[in-house]
Amino acid sequence: MADDSWEPAARRLGVLRVIDANRNRATEGLRVVEEYCRFVLDDAHLTHRYRALRHELTAALADLPLAELAAARDTPGDVGTAAQPLPATGARTSPRAVATASSERAKQALRAIEEYGKTLDPGAARRVEALRYTLYTLEKAWLNTTDSRERLSHARLYVLIDAGPSEAAFVARVRRLITAGVHVLQLRDKACDDRTLVSRARLLRQL
Repeated sequence: MADDSWEPAARRLGVLRVIDANRNRATEGLRVVEEYCRFVLDDAHLTHRYRALRHELTAALADLPLAELAAARDTPGDVGTAAQPLPATGARTSPRAVATASSERAKQALRAIEEYGKTLDPGAARRVEALRYTLYTLEKAWLNTTDSRERLSHARLYVLIDAGPSEAAFVARVRRLITAGVHVLQLRDKACDDRTLVSRARLLRQL
C-alpha cells in the first residue's frame, strides 16, 4: 500500500515516534561519550563540547511539537523493544569500546532524526545535520587523544631534544634516536625562536 494512502495524522504520529525515540537515543549516547571525555580522558575541552552538543540538539528540535512527542511515546507498544539483541550487542571490553559504541549510536540516531525530520520541519533537519557533522569532528578528536594516551602509556624511553644547529643536524639526530629505539621525543628549546621551533616540530611529526 502506498504511503500516501495512510491517514496524515497516523503518518505524523509515526514520524514523531521516530524522532522521540532517536532524540533520547542520541542524548544518551552523547552523555556516555561526555563521561568518557570527563572521567577517562580528563579532557575539559571535549567534555564541554559534548555537553554543549547535547544542549544544541535540544535547541535544534525546539520548534517541533514537544508535547506531541511526549504523547507519541509508546514504549509498551513499540515492536522494536521486543526484538532480541544481536549476540555482540552487550560486548564492551574497555572504556574506549563503550564510548565508541555510544558514539556510533548517537550518529545513527541523529541521522534518523535528520531524515524523518525533513517531513515535518526541514529547518530542524538541517540543524540536526550540522550537529551530526560536528559529532564526526568531536569523535575524531577523542579517538586521537585516546590513541596518543595509549601510545604514551606503552612508551619506555622518553628523550628531550632541542632544535639543533641546523635542520639537517636535527633530522639526523631524530633518525638516530628513532633507530636506537626511543619511543617518545619531546622538542624543547627555550633559546630557539618561535618560527624555527614550529618548523622543527613539523619535521618531528613527519619523521
